Amino acid sequence: MVTVTMSIHEALARVEAATRDLSLQFADEQRRRGEPIVPELPRTDAERALASAKRVARARRRRDTELAEVADLFRDPAWDLLLDLFITGEERGDVSITSVCVGATVPGSTGLRHLAALQQRGFVNVRADPTDRRRRNIRLEDSVRQRLIRYFSGPEFQARPLS
Repeated sequence: MVTVTMSIHEALARVEAATRDLSLQFADEQRRRGEPIVPELPRTDAERALASAKRVARARRRRDTELAEVADLFRDPAWDLLLDLFITGEERGDVSITSVCVGATVPGSTGLRHLAALQQRGFVNVRADPTDRRRRNIRLEDSVRQRLIRYFSGPEFQARPLS
């Protein structure tokens, strides 16, 4: 009879390696079949923050759908605009003012009023579109983007194990 002793750390390392190998095999099989690969979990604070912001935006839209008859009571146009600018700005950079208002589900006149207030307070930067001078583009200021990354990276937004 052979006795093999292994530390818990060695056992966990073996399990982790086996799991990684199986994950790679599974991804290869999905690729071969043309199926979508399960995306990797966000690694940086900015990636985690963006994922959290997207969850918050989806939850807000779902709330408005589920409680449509009183959804107007939940309006927070400045926050909705910042949220949309954070999400779309991370993906596309400068965004047209019209696009931000549509993405935030804020009426144009309300959006313009709140964006002007955000610009006055140094939260956003508005400039002419370089390809079409009739349009104006908007972007979050870098310092505000960093603050939102810190906000959405906070413990309130981190995934917790199910109990």
